Amino acid sequence: MAEETQIEEVKEPGEGSAKGDGDGTATNVADKRGGMIGNPWLPVIVVIIALPLLSFVVSEFVLIPRVKKAVNAVNKEPAVAEGKTNEKTEQGKEGEKKGPKVAYSYAFNNIVGNLNGSLQSRYLKISFTAEGTSPKFTSVMENSHVKIVDSTLGLISSLTVEDLEKPGFKNILRNEMLTLFETALGEKIIEQIYFSEFVVQ
Repeated sequence: MAEETQIEEVKEPGEGSAKGDGDGTATNVADKRGGMIGNPWLPVIVVIIALPLLSFVVSEFVLIPRVKKAVNAVNKEPAVAEGKTNEKTEQGKEGEKKGPKVAYSYAFNNIVGNLNGSLQSRYLKISFTAEGTSPKFTSVMENSHVKIVDSTLGLISSLTVEDLEKPGFKNILRNEMLTLFETALGEKIIEQIYFSEFVVQ
């Protein structure tokens, strides 16, 4: 009986120590895990490692390409502007070479025609100077002198005394003559007409 009691007593401490050891080991592991998770330096270390990597990636793949594009765009714009300036300068030089257009003139004097419906008792006598800027103006006028005089006489003979009394008739006649001469010559050589004599008798 005494031996059994001792054995039981011996077993109890062993069991207790085994249980205690088991509990102690579990507690130690839990302490280690909690220590790793609750370590305040871990986020700091992650940030210190991640920030340089993140800044490198952003600068290499985002900022530097944008800066290069901006620099290229700025370099191209002055070249285009210079090209435009050069074009304008060249156009200006061409304009200087061409200069103002030279006006040529040719006089038609003492053209007399009877007015329509006056039984040849009333007539209109005009003298005018034709003006144009075409280099061939003078030669065309000399070659077409008779044609222009004939066209003018035909126009005068279609007018009446009442037509001459209309306000601004000179301007009306001038425009009609310009249209008539353009048709007769086949091109607009005469650009303006100036009357030097306009007599109704």
